[in-house]
Amino acid sequence: MNRRGNPLMTPGRRAFLSLVDIILFALDARIPRTSIRVARKYLSPRKFVYVLTRTDLADPAATRGWIAAFESDGKPAFGVQANTGEGMKELVAFLKSERERVNRSRPSCTLERPLKLMVFGLPNVGKSSIINRLVGRVRAPAGGKPGLTRGIHWIRWGEEFLLLDTPGVLEPGAVKGDTLMALAATGAVPETRYDPVEVALWLIERVSPATGHAEAGQPAPDLSPNSALLVLEQFGRETGQVKKGGEVDLTRASQLYLARFRKGGFGAITLELPGDGTP
Repeated sequence: MNRRGNPLMTPGRRAFLSLVDIILFALDARIPRTSIRVARKYLSPRKFVYVLTRTDLADPAATRGWIAAFESDGKPAFGVQANTGEGMKELVAFLKSERERVNRSRPSCTLERPLKLMVFGLPNVGKSSIINRLVGRVRAPAGGKPGLTRGIHWIRWGEEFLLLDTPGVLEPGAVKGDTLMALAATGAVPETRYDPVEVALWLIERVSPATGHAEAGQPAPDLSPNSALLVLEQFGRETGQVKKGGEVDLTRASQLYLARFRKGGFGAITLELPGDGTP
């Protein structure tokens, strides 16, 4: 996730972005605000569409709120779950209408051309999964770890579209504080870049201590660091993450807690709600 090989993270990115008609800006539906604040600086002021991913892991009411907030700001937005195809029909219909619009404005002496799309966003946000779902077969590497896409790739989608798959845009050393915690909690940064115990405690402080996850559409009550540690220790004991002598292995407990959160094991959770501070 360094700048090498990623034209979106170089001074010449404006020329590169001029190659595409529309940018599909993929946002993790659990952290839309952080997704935008970290990645938006790499975009020129060109036409882009927000695509909220991981919607099966986010609170549906919050996702609808984010989509409404973006649309009220004049930005088309769609919530999708690429693995199942949920929400893709609406996105495809929009892209087809955009292709028709682009070709209506072409000179009459020229042939119709494909709409050129770029899928853009943070690492491990589901960009390649979107492409594979649109194309209808596996054409881009997808998985649960950041950094699987290396370099840029043009992928043909029928005769109507060309898709550009790009690596995730992120400089891990440049993000700190709550931003780093949110990215780490959702799996956008490599495990070597953060302390799992610190991230797990940060996450626990932001979720309901009674249920293990935030109440639907509501901010969770703040927990003190000591209370969060007690929750983590209890979780570690309940899941068998105990060393010889009965002490909880906090590192293993934290890794398991984060893995369970990322898979939706605590329910549908949105860490950032629309409202004040919405980009």
